[in-house]
Amino acid sequence: MESAPISRINPTPVQTYFTNVKTALSRHNYTETVNLATNAVVHIQQLQLMAVLDHRAYALGMRSKFDIAIKDAKEMITYAPDVATGYLRLGSLLVMQGKQGMAVEVYQDALEKVSKDDTVGYNQLVQGKEIAEKNNERRVDFFASLPPELVDEIIILMEDKDMAICLNVSKTWREKIASCGLAWVNISNEDNTAHGIIANALPYIARYIEDLVINTTDLEVWFRYLDHMHNGHFKKIDSFEMTST
Repeated sequence: MESAPISRINPTPVQTYFTNVKTALSRHNYTETVNLATNAVVHIQQLQLMAVLDHRAYALGMRSKFDIAIKDAKEMITYAPDVATGYLRLGSLLVMQGKQGMAVEVYQDALEKVSKDDTVGYNQLVQGKEIAEKNNERRVDFFASLPPELVDEIIILMEDKDMAICLNVSKTWREKIASCGLAWVNISNEDNTAHGIIANALPYIARYIEDLVINTTDLEVWFRYLDHMHNGHFKKIDSFEMTST
């Protein structure tokens, strides 16, 4: 499970800005007051933007929209490359996808850029790297070690949502799961989250689907299914039903 939003707004710098602005103003040093107030505005805007991006990236990750979530995390890093929050979010998203090696690289890069003076953030990066390294060492790719026919039997027994999530684990898993056509013949779910996850997988699986039931109140998901239909990606579709919960 991906960690909850991890933005940490330290009020101390903001309080310091306010104190300095008030001091400069009390001394009738208006030029310094303007400069200090401008810096305070920029800093506060940065804190707010980082918090909002982190919350959005978390929400997107929980809906398995990893590509968009990772863009938010990378934007956080670009905006504040010496702050731990963006790296922590990116590492968390990669871990959630099973990409432990990539997460280790992100944490290591962060440890070279984030100051040790940020004790909490730095320690979280160290801890994140250690966990990702341990997970990477003990990870066993059973898909690669099992006979292909047994892998197909396992995939067929999985729920649609779980198969769609596994598509994001690695290139090997995506190729094996996406190529198991029998697993995707019938698609029907009754919750918005499941349909959202499956909608992300449509580029890989639409060509296998024969019976499709879209039972969701999420208009975005509806439109994504319809877009793939319009583009002719559902090559074997035999029955199609749209309802709402």
